[in-house]
Amino acid sequence: MTQIRQWRQVAPEAWWRTPFVVGYSLTFAAVAVLGASLGATQFVWSVATVAVIAYGHYRIRTIGVYTSDSGVRLRGLARSREFDWAGIRKFIHRPSYYDNLDPVRGSLWVVLADGDELKTPVKIQPECDPTGNTKAILEKLNREARQAHARIAAAAS
Repeated sequence: MTQIRQWRQVAPEAWWRTPFVVGYSLTFAAVAVLGASLGATQFVWSVATVAVIAYGHYRIRTIGVYTSDSGVRLRGLARSREFDWAGIRKFIHRPSYYDNLDPVRGSLWVVLADGDELKTPVKIQPECDPTGNTKAILEKLNREARQAHARIAAAAS
């Protein structure tokens, strides 16, 4: 029997999602109504546009860091990546830099077992912001990593 992974989202809902959800919802309705009023060809294009918008909305709503008993899933806008717990050393928080610009708000980073660092799609609010809970997120992720490493070591011995 195949074991099904139960993914849990660890990273909190980002502060920027609400404006996007409202925008997509309004666009979704406007495109459908406008397309239906312009004829069959325009309706087909409108349905296709609405489908693309709906898919984009789904991907934005599911951006985050997910964990399961077997590993971590980093879900971004364009793709998802999965890592086994054995391939992850720890999680850290540090600023992100984009093309020699000033650092942007901090990002959640994964330090892989080989020492490489991988930026996740999750931007974490500073502690001074009302929604900031960086320490809690890092503690939870690193605690899950330690527990998983302990399980792996126990199974190996």
